[in-house]
Amino acid sequence: MRCIALLSLSLLALGCNRSAGPSGTPPSAAETVKKLAQSAAPAPAPSLDPKVLITDDKIGRYIIYQKEMNTVTDLVMGAAMGAFSKSGGSQKGFEKELSKDDRAKKIADTQASALTKSGLTTTEAMEIMKITTPYTVGATIGDADMKKKAREEFSAKYGPAALAVMDKHLPELSKLQDEMMGAAFSKKK
Repeated sequence: MRCIALLSLSLLALGCNRSAGPSGTPPSAAETVKKLAQSAAPAPAPSLDPKVLITDDKIGRYIIYQKEMNTVTDLVMGAAMGAFSKSGGSQKGFEKELSKDDRAKKIADTQASALTKSGLTTTEAMEIMKITTPYTVGATIGDADMKKKAREEFSAKYGPAALAVMDKHLPELSKLQDEMMGAAFSKKK
């Protein structure tokens, strides 16, 4: 259930960042989502070392994982938004409402399949998502200066080798990000 919450909050934050203006200042909705994520998520377990996660092999595995998870993005968003609106904002209420949602089983089954196909653990997949999402957004949105700044910040934080891995996979990560956003925010007929 926590995975669904993290995925949906990440989607919302990504959507808010997508609509950032030319100044690069995210709208206030992004801050709201960030605060919700911090208050809704339990204290995270110690992070895995990014140097172990930002390798050609792990990012390739994450792409396999994310391709499968993109097939249920609309279900993740629907289930999370429904649970959030019924929970009154409490974490316990959110988890209770989410556990009653019929979509949760399909999402869990898809996640189990994605983890099996990719060979990642849930923790690895979530940590990689936390690393790749801001970089992918930063490297694909905005003007040349904003993109350059995103690359420099990533390189300073994770090193030039990690940046090279991300640059190699950026086209595919960007495509997956666009597909995810399309599925999360498309209107069903």
